[in-house]
Amino acid sequence: MINFFCRICNNDKDNSFYTVREMQFGTRDEFNYCECSVCGCLQLVNPPDDISKYYPQNYFSFQQQKKSSLKEKLNVYRDKYVLSNKNLVGNILSKIYGAPTYTNWIVNAGVNFESEILDVGCGAGELLNRMGNAGFKNAMGIDLFIDNDIHYKNGVQILKKNLFEINSRFDFVMMHHSLEHLPDQHKVFKKLYNILKPKRTLLIRIPICSSVAWKRYRENWFALEAPRHYYIHSEKSI
Repeated sequence: MINFFCRICNNDKDNSFYTVREMQFGTRDEFNYCECSVCGCLQLVNPPDDISKYYPQNYFSFQQQKKSSLKEKLNVYRDKYVLSNKNLVGNILSKIYGAPTYTNWIVNAGVNFESEILDVGCGAGELLNRMGNAGFKNAMGIDLFIDNDIHYKNGVQILKKNLFEINSRFDFVMMHHSLEHLPDQHKVFKKLYNILKPKRTLLIRIPICSSVAWKRYRENWFALEAPRHYYIHSEKSI
């Protein structure tokens, strides 16, 4: 029997344990996950000594998507119209295809083209590149597992750094399915608080184990993504 204290709420009573295999790259290495009986958080019990080997070069978020110059230009027209109500072509495209998802985040966060924006764990930075094309002048990203820094022509930079190497402050910090990849959640949230300007916005998008999928598939649930996901929060634990 494993004696394990939940790293979120410190509970060690009546927890459940699951053996999960790494399947995305076919290593089939086994890892133990604990489901806390109090806060419901799923967490990796035995992290590997070298997590970087589970982020090979062909990991999906590291790939820079190739788009035709026409499609890229049309995206720019649509994005700029949704964000600033300018240009006729963008107006037409937005009526046909609707607003890009990310523009809702931007509007709700109350940021503008001059705002300081950080995307944590952004891979190759496809979203930031699109934002740079739309006119955002101060958007940057970080990802510890990319091979090298990436510099886009529009000025967007993706740096090979971890969160704790960042000392600037931002108007808007985004974490698109990256929080679950970070080992010390309490330290992460303290750092996020410190790099956010007062009364500014943090956007977190994560898988949640308070779901039908987890209850049905358990250790076979693809969103576990062992061992890259250190934590899968419940609505209560987050």
